[in-house]
Amino acid sequence: MAEYRKWLFRRDTAANWTSADPTLMSGEMGFETDTNKIKIGNGTTAWTALDYVEAVVTDIDAYLENPPTEDEAHKTVTSEWAFDHNARDATSAVQGHATATQITKLDGIEASADVTDATNVDAAGAVMEADYNANTILAATSDDTPAALTVGEQTVVGRITGGNIAALSVSEIQTLVLSVSLPENVAIILDPALSADGKYSGMVEAGTAGATLAFGEVVYQAVADDRWEKAQADAEATTKPKIGICVSAAASDGDPTVILLVGKVRADAIFPTFTKYAPVFISEATAGLLTNTAPSTTGQFVRCIGQAISADEIWFNPDNAWIEVA
Repeated sequence: MAEYRKWLFRRDTAANWTSADPTLMSGEMGFETDTNKIKIGNGTTAWTALDYVEAVVTDIDAYLENPPTEDEAHKTVTSEWAFDHNARDATSAVQGHATATQITKLDGIEASADVTDATNVDAAGAVMEADYNANTILAATSDDTPAALTVGEQTVVGRITGGNIAALSVSEIQTLVLSVSLPENVAIILDPALSADGKYSGMVEAGTAGATLAFGEVVYQAVADDRWEKAQADAEATTKPKIGICVSAAASDGDPTVILLVGKVRADAIFPTFTKYAPVFISEATAGLLTNTAPSTTGQFVRCIGQAISADEIWFNPDNAWIEVA
C-alpha cells in the first residue's frame, strides 16, 4: 500500500517576506499566505528580486492538505497548476515569447551589432539622440519610417491637404495662411517706428524697373509697358497713373524691383528733411523725389501721396485725385 507523506513549503505574508528578504535555495519554494503567490529560489537572488511563478492558484492550502493520489500524481497536471508558456507575448515589463514583429526587428540587426551605432538602432525600428541636433525633428514621410528631418533656414514644416509631412513651399504656405478670411479683431500690424534708413513696412508688389531706381524714390507705372518710372509733377502722364515707392533698388531698365503701394518707408539718403505730420507731394523739380511743398507753377500737377511721420519717414497712402495748377 502506498505511503503518503505531507510536506510544508516555507510560507509567510507578503509583507514579512519583503521585510526579511531571504535568498531561497535553488528549487526552494516560498509561498505568500495572503496573496496565494509563489516564488522559487535559484540560490543567489533575494526574495524581492525574484519573479512570481506565473501559475493560477485557487487554494494552495487545500492542495497541500489533500495532495493527489499516486494515480492522480502521474496524470497531467490540472490547468490550475499548469504553466501556459503560449499565453503571453513579451513586453518591456513581462517576460514571454517574442512576437513576429519583434523577431522581424531582431532579424534586421547585424551579428555582434553595436547598440550605439545609429545604423543598427535604425534597423531595429528605433531612434537615437545622436541622429538629432538643433536643426532636426523626428518625422515620417511615409508610414512606419520615422527619421531625422533637417529643417533649413527660412523653412516651415507642415502638412497640406492630401500630403505628407514636408518642408512647405512659399505657395503652399500662402495657401495655408491666406485660404481663410482674416478673423474679426485680428489686425495687420505695421512697425510703429522704422529703425534705420532703407526700412519699410506695408503692402508691396513685385515689378520691373523702367529706369535706374533707388530706394525711396517715388515712381509711376507706365501705361505703355507697365514698367516703373520715376514720377514727376511737371506732367500729367508722370503724376496721375498708379504710383508707389521703390523699396528694392534697380540698377537699370528691365531689372526686377519691389514697389511699396501702401505703408511706411524711411529713406534718409533720398528724402528731404520733412516737416512732421505735414502733407507730402510729388516734386515738380526733380523726378523721383518728394517734398512738403505743393507745386505752384502753372501747368504743374499737385498730388498728395501721404504725410510725414518724422523728418525722414513717411506714411505712403497716395490720394487718387490730382490737380493741375492754373
